[in-house]
Amino acid sequence: VRITKIVRFIRALRTLVHQIMSTLKSLVWGLLLLVILMYGFAIIFTQNATTLLADENLTLSEHERVSLIRFWASVPGSMFTLYEAVTGGISWDEVVVPLSLGGFGSTTLFIMYIAFTQLAVLNVLTGVFCQNAIESAQRDQDIVTQAMLADKKRYAKQLRDLFHEIDEDGSGNVTIVEFERHLNDSCIKAYFDALELDASDAYAFFRLMDQDMGDTIDLNEFVEGCMRLRGVAKGIDLHLLSNEQRKFVRRYDEDMQMIEEAIAQLLGRDGPILPPRRRTFKLPTALGNTTMCQSGVEVGSECAEEKKLERCWV
Repeated sequence: VRITKIVRFIRALRTLVHQIMSTLKSLVWGLLLLVILMYGFAIIFTQNATTLLADENLTLSEHERVSLIRFWASVPGSMFTLYEAVTGGISWDEVVVPLSLGGFGSTTLFIMYIAFTQLAVLNVLTGVFCQNAIESAQRDQDIVTQAMLADKKRYAKQLRDLFHEIDEDGSGNVTIVEFERHLNDSCIKAYFDALELDASDAYAFFRLMDQDMGDTIDLNEFVEGCMRLRGVAKGIDLHLLSNEQRKFVRRYDEDMQMIEEAIAQLLGRDGPILPPRRRTFKLPTALGNTTMCQSGVEVGSECAEEKKLERCWV
């Protein structure tokens, strides 16, 4: 148990480190954006503070002069003050009081800086970081595999609980009568819908799960059948169906050919029993009426005449 907990902890730590590393690029660009933004505002505030300090007609107290020199006397100092104001390093009410000596304009500009940076820039950067972390987790093969295994395990547990609820007598097998009776319950039907299982036709659904055709399904057949029938048809299911259909058609053609040859030998003929039948039907096309005839395999003779296209199948 301890080893399992350690492995889980290491996997979680690996996930965190991987997601943090994936956000470094966005972090660099975000910091660059903040530096440009703070540099622009710092120039304005430094110029206003320098003007206040150089104005001989303005009487400043010792505390106000020290505050202006401490927070706004230079561009790097002003940038650091702006950074502290948006990250909680200092109360921005403390740094805006010295600027208010230059008029209401400096105070308004500082409030606009705080609102724009905290409500827009930092929120957008947080969203970008979260998006990058999510995409990084989705691209990580190990994380995706572990998530799929956990989802499959959780889904199998839900199916086992559902099977035990349907199996009222506790025999370990469910008959079609039990299955149909429980599907008439709206709660059970809603639970099937929540598991992405279409059980609207109870009999057909039961037959698809009954692999051994024993008229009963056990726990393994129920879980495996539900997992196989979960959701909509996948691409591999359609390709398998198409492949089986092609095999059936090919076997059908071979069997028909063998039957015709056997009948021909019985009748003492060398050729086919019956002549090829030509079935003709008309299809509207851009060229006019299209005449098509077929009885088996295409040989590819085509002719077009007077806006009619004839394809012969023999």
